[in-house]
Amino acid sequence: MKKVLSKIVNVLTFSVIIALAALIATVAINAQKGKITTVFGYSFMTVQTGSMEPEYPIGSSIVAKKVDASELKVGDVISFYSADPSMNHSIVTHRIKEINSENSVVCFVTKGDANDIDDKYQVSAGDVIGRVTGKSKLVSAISKVKKDPKLFFLVIVVPICAIITWEFVGISKKAKASSNEKKDS
Repeated sequence: MKKVLSKIVNVLTFSVIIALAALIATVAINAQKGKITTVFGYSFMTVQTGSMEPEYPIGSSIVAKKVDASELKVGDVISFYSADPSMNHSIVTHRIKEINSENSVVCFVTKGDANDIDDKYQVSAGDVIGRVTGKSKLVSAISKVKKDPKLFFLVIVVPICAIITWEFVGISKKAKASSNEKKDS
């Protein structure tokens, strides 16, 4: 019974480690490509410009939580898809300066903290990705590791190889022990 329980715990632990590694890698890769990854209503993005400095410097990874537009207020920092045609619907993170509601349609006037003027185009409620809840040091660190091939190899590849080797050795020992038990009987 202990052997079965031990095997189940090992498989579950290994599965969780692989799932977390895959999730972190996906978030880091998408962040570098300017795409977002959303998990349980939280989106992860990387700041591409200095418009929100010093609070969110270029390269920082931020987390935005999906919220209803009615919950947003002046002063909140939001991430959204820009309506500016020159920006190709890219993701922007700016602070809400004003909220306009006309014919039950809510729009937000936004501005980057480091910018002198408000954004030219208002943000519709449907273009809001979420309210920024803070920075993700883990995703920022993973992004930095991914950019440096030597560091990536040391921090990601070596531990994964070690885990795989450790599991393989454990499986081999159990197979050999099982084989020896069959020979003895």
